[in-house]
Amino acid sequence: MSKNQHDLKAMQSRKTKLEVEIKNLEKDKKLINEEINKRRNSLNSIRQLIKNLTIMEIVVSEHAMLRYIERVMEIDLKDIKNRILTKENREIIDNCGSCTIKDDNIEIIVKNRCVISVLTRGEDK
Repeated sequence: MSKNQHDLKAMQSRKTKLEVEIKNLEKDKKLINEEINKRRNSLNSIRQLIKNLTIMEIVVSEHAMLRYIERVMEIDLKDIKNRILTKENREIIDNCGSCTIKDDNIEIIVKNRCVISVLTRGEDK
């Protein structure tokens, strides 16, 4: 066999190998594209669900309700604060930091010197 024939046979073998590799890669590409399309469809479904959930009900923030109570109903929030933080309650908070203060018919819940809730007796915390 001559050198040219040997080189030709080697080139044809490499050509066949590359054609097979390209064909396999094209199959993989098709499968990957199908998977990408499935994932895009799932993503679009999730986006629609999120959109539906965020359009639910109108929300009024607690801040807005407090401003309404203060400005429209003309209830003095400073007075409420002073009723919670009596001289006695301030002393208890200064000494304890975190505690539950039972006062008349209420319980004042304090965490790290911050009043976080006020309950009437018998109400769940």
